[in-house]
Amino acid sequence: MLFNNIIRFLFVKRCFLCGKIISFPDNADLPTRACKSCLDNIRLTNYTPIINFSAIKKGKRYFSMAYAPFFYTLSIKQAILRFKFRNQKNLSAFFAKFMCVAFMDNDFLKDIDYMIPVPISKDKMKRRGYNQSLELAKDIELDKNIEILDKVLIKTKVNKTQSNMLNIKEKVSNVSGVYKVVSNEKIKDKKILLIDDIVTTGATANECAKALIDAGAKEVLLLVIATAGFSKRKPS
Repeated sequence: MLFNNIIRFLFVKRCFLCGKIISFPDNADLPTRACKSCLDNIRLTNYTPIINFSAIKKGKRYFSMAYAPFFYTLSIKQAILRFKFRNQKNLSAFFAKFMCVAFMDNDFLKDIDYMIPVPISKDKMKRRGYNQSLELAKDIELDKNIEILDKVLIKTKVNKTQSNMLNIKEKVSNVSGVYKVVSNEKIKDKKILLIDDIVTTGATANECAKALIDAGAKEVLLLVIATAGFSKRKPS
């Protein structure tokens, strides 16, 4: 009896977005392994370029374009948190599949030379065991065959977590000078696709893009899972 209960606990079927126990066929693909509540909550951006960045309304924007398949609704937020903090790296392939759709019929994403994941600190890497942005880049590489440079852009300082800050100026100041390019010749005159999990104010992405542009990159574009931009826009 105890053995059977342990087996049921270990192999219980759960919504891959929120973790709620649900029922689905054993051979179901990942999108169908979500509960109705989560599926109803998902909002697609239709890959409209993201233009609303509260952290860089007055300052210079160093990335030319930004794209995301999802809005940052509760369902997607829960899934990203599970992906980042609960070792559910299998979610990377699901997210990357939708991120890859951005390349279709999009001239801005043509002729990308390299993908560069937003780096995390050594402390976070040690605790988490992986960089979620690098995992996304790896899955995108399988589909698009774009080389990844994961040692070129590094994080040189341990700063506070951006999500814990409400003040925009504080967020911009918190990431200022945090990122550094260590191999300028590799990215000189190259078109770079920066990969991250989410963009909200744009402070982190802009600071990464600034480091890349200052180091000689020709252009930087941004591709993420979800955006908090267009928060008042109705889904089409």
